[in-house]
Amino acid sequence: MDGRITALEDAMNKSSAGVVALEGAITQLKVQLNDKDQELYSNDVDIAGIPERGGENIMNIIKVLSMKLGIATDERDIVRAERIGSALRNRVSVNDVTTGVGGDSAQQRPRNIIVRFARQITRDEWLRAARVRRLFKLVLHESYHLLFFYHMLKLQLLLLSLHFVELLVYGKAA
Repeated sequence: MDGRITALEDAMNKSSAGVVALEGAITQLKVQLNDKDQELYSNDVDIAGIPERGGENIMNIIKVLSMKLGIATDERDIVRAERIGSALRNRVSVNDVTTGVGGDSAQQRPRNIIVRFARQITRDEWLRAARVRRLFKLVLHESYHLLFFYHMLKLQLLLLSLHFVELLVYGKAA
């Protein structure tokens, strides 16, 4: 009887060690998958603040932005450019944000444009030019501010925001 109990305890310990090893492997695979997902976004730029118009051509908008930023961008430099989100998603109007009063539908916040560049160098040029022209306003609509930012996954955004809070609270990075 004692021999059988000892054998069962040994089998349970081996199973527990196997479960721990499998949990470690799963965690490692999740990290690798997240890194690969982030790598897929390494050539993307998210552009906010460009008003939507019916029948608009996103490539033409990107060409105009390119000229305004002073960057020579060819159509071959762009893999894909599109607005993200549903056209009829819940929108926040400009008046709702600033005054708390609903506004007319013509002043609804436009969907962001995601641009995937063929090369990361092109994306970096766009971001550098946008930073240089920090006070840059596109003359499409006076109430919109043009914003460029990296396309990040939720985990990277969380880590970045935690790092920012740490800088604010402690005045230094870890």
